[in-house]
Amino acid sequence: MLDYEKEMLLNLLHQDGLLIGAKGLSTHDILVNLIKIYCEPGNLVLILSAEGEEEQSILSHLTLEGVNPLPRVLSCENNTSEREKIYLQGGVLFVSARILVVDMLKHKVPIEHITGFIVLRAHRILESCQEAFALRLYRQKNKTGFIKAFSSSPQSFIVGFAQLEKIMRALFIRHVYLMPRFQATVKETLDKRKPDVIELRINLTSCMSAVQNALLDIGAYLFKELKRLNVSLDLEDVSIESIFSQQFHRSIQCKLDPMWHQLSKVSKQIITDLRTLRHLLVLLLDSDAIHLSAFLSTLRSPDYVHKSSGWLLLDAAETLILNVEERKSKLEQQPKWSVLKEILSEIHTGHSGQEMALVLVNDVNTCKQLKKLLTDGPEKIFSDTKRYLLRNKPELPAAAQGGGGKSSSKQTEDSPTDAEDKAEEDSQGMEEDVEESFMLSQKPNEKALCLTEEPIAEPTVVLHDLRNHSTLDLTAKLNSLKPTSVIFYNADVTAIRQVEVYQCSRSEVQIKVFFMQYAESVEEQAYLSDLRREKKAFETLIQEKTNMAVPIEQDGKMEEESEESCGRVIVDKREFRSELPVLLHKRGIYIEPVVISVGDYILSPDICVERKSISDLIGSLQSGRLYTQVQQMCRHYAKPLLLIEFDHNKPFELQGNYYLSRDISAKSSEITAKLQLLTLHFPKLRLIWSSGPYNTAQLFYELKQGREEPSAEVASSIGQESSEDFTDKYNSNVEDFLSKLPGVTSKNKYVLLNKAKSLPALCRLSEEELSGLLENPQLGNTLYIALHGKVEAQGGGQVTRSKKYTRFRATKAAAAASKEKK
Repeated sequence: MLDYEKEMLLNLLHQDGLLIGAKGLSTHDILVNLIKIYCEPGNLVLILSAEGEEEQSILSHLTLEGVNPLPRVLSCENNTSEREKIYLQGGVLFVSARILVVDMLKHKVPIEHITGFIVLRAHRILESCQEAFALRLYRQKNKTGFIKAFSSSPQSFIVGFAQLEKIMRALFIRHVYLMPRFQATVKETLDKRKPDVIELRINLTSCMSAVQNALLDIGAYLFKELKRLNVSLDLEDVSIESIFSQQFHRSIQCKLDPMWHQLSKVSKQIITDLRTLRHLLVLLLDSDAIHLSAFLSTLRSPDYVHKSSGWLLLDAAETLILNVEERKSKLEQQPKWSVLKEILSEIHTGHSGQEMALVLVNDVNTCKQLKKLLTDGPEKIFSDTKRYLLRNKPELPAAAQGGGGKSSSKQTEDSPTDAEDKAEEDSQGMEEDVEESFMLSQKPNEKALCLTEEPIAEPTVVLHDLRNHSTLDLTAKLNSLKPTSVIFYNADVTAIRQVEVYQCSRSEVQIKVFFMQYAESVEEQAYLSDLRREKKAFETLIQEKTNMAVPIEQDGKMEEESEESCGRVIVDKREFRSELPVLLHKRGIYIEPVVISVGDYILSPDICVERKSISDLIGSLQSGRLYTQVQQMCRHYAKPLLLIEFDHNKPFELQGNYYLSRDISAKSSEITAKLQLLTLHFPKLRLIWSSGPYNTAQLFYELKQGREEPSAEVASSIGQESSEDFTDKYNSNVEDFLSKLPGVTSKNKYVLLNKAKSLPALCRLSEEELSGLLENPQLGNTLYIALHGKVEAQGGGQVTRSKKYTRFRATKAAAAASKEKK
């Protein structure tokens, strides 16, 4: 371990706390050594928020060090009894928070004997509410165990008001440890043995510079329009010069997400166009001239011109098109290509033995491009691209879609988060299948590498893309390949720090680092912005840590007065993906997780609640599933409730004030119409509208006041018979038809279906037989008349029943009245 890692490990061992490290300064070794200390059967340490790759890496490290027993992984493959035995056996356990919460509520975990918790990705604890729920249950019954948390995302702690304090309260932690790159111990440790860095600032060609300036001018225009259309939107801290960075779109996303559904169609299209401009910049700097031209040609189609916000009509757009076409006509090569070949030639001629060069790039497409460059030369790249485009006609990518139209309506309604993900998924463009990494161990084309004809051993070149691999992958590749040279084809702050750490801790030879970057480009600006943003985040956290007043009881270890229970709620296990069970528990309501077939929450023996988010509501209405769910609730509960829960970060309305597009308005009115039909068909059903889970928790608390407690056994048994014996046994169309006949109720419907195997058989039953089956002469008479009474149409379209049956009913009613008098 390095000196600063030892210091942080000792801090965490001495006192519980949250460790926030800079990107690339991996806390992996600290975590491994911390786990190794507790790998004994006498302990019970639970690790939350670990990912599969991370679990395997930790297990591999501990195996190599001969640790026994090793940590175990608990998953849904282990049933409840197996998990209970594993908890009792002790040791270190990787477990998902959702499984753990259910086990803790069902008393399968010996909470009083837990040694402690290790929480990874602590910055997500407010979003992934189950981790916070597990820690809350733990601290209520265990006042001595530890909680130690890790995070490598300092920027996440300065978003919003008092974010660091909120996260620390959710973690039950009073201390925070910061590990920035400029921290004294970190700087002193890494400066002891630094890699030999050669910075290469490469000039853009005149055409590339003109294209970049045109894209920035267009972006500035769109950004100005966005602020003009949304005057109340605070975008002062967002600069158009950082459009190349993903942080640009994330910053806009944070501003717009709460009001996304109230933005006009034009505003949404501008945001989509800004993503399109970023993709054009990525192609300009990382791809070839033909690919950039092909992408731009799709944007010049009448379909896109009609959908876009009009930026193609600007003078800057004409400059953009002319320079892109000029690059294509000249088959202009990327300036980085020749520099990369020169670097590899230098490595080739400057070493006597077999050398390993690791080239780090952004994505798989660049890996494929550079592999072709080093083996076949740039001419092969252009010829293959032309051939591919002849076979596959370019289509308008999803990153460029938006506004109206059939193909873009869904994306226009999505939040900025979803739309950004879609753009990233589709930004790969017109490429072939993905490969993980590319090793060029064969001898490269000498003409392509500009090598001499002397038979000198060439370096082995390994290409590694950073976007599709985690930081653990790069660390593992550095340890396994032991490269003598690392070439940063694309700048990345995290990867640079990882190479620093590798040089300082594990490398036996001096590493030479070649750092390539386009001078005066958006690429350079994005890299510098990332450095400034991280430094600012740590400076803010240092200031907050200095001024923070942490209550002594925040760690939850002080004995508290036992709160009076506010009752019990039966919760379906699948509902633990949401935040609501946590909030109910905070209100003092006892949560009992059970697998229930009817409803999501049982508040009392007669109150059943089906919870739907807006997206769930739309899907359930379209599929018809909600009809079945409501039907089951109305059949088994006296007071069925349909809870429609909004996101508390978004407007509390189905339709925003600024909706202009017809498709969105139509969808909103369609939802309303279907809900009206649902309430007309099921008069017992009541709708509850909630602005978010906090509001829902308050509503449940009030609904439970003064009511009888529900039974978990009864709730789990309800609906089992009907779902197994009835739902799949009968024809759904016949069942639905029968349920609409007069005299048929949800309680007697299946009695009729069991007795009469078909509709003709039902019609052959006498009135006395129907009355006996329905156990009600009046209902039997009503059903018999409905099946056999002749329906006649009178003038004006009025429908009446046959007089014979009208007289029969009147005579029977008179006889009943006479009998009562006697």
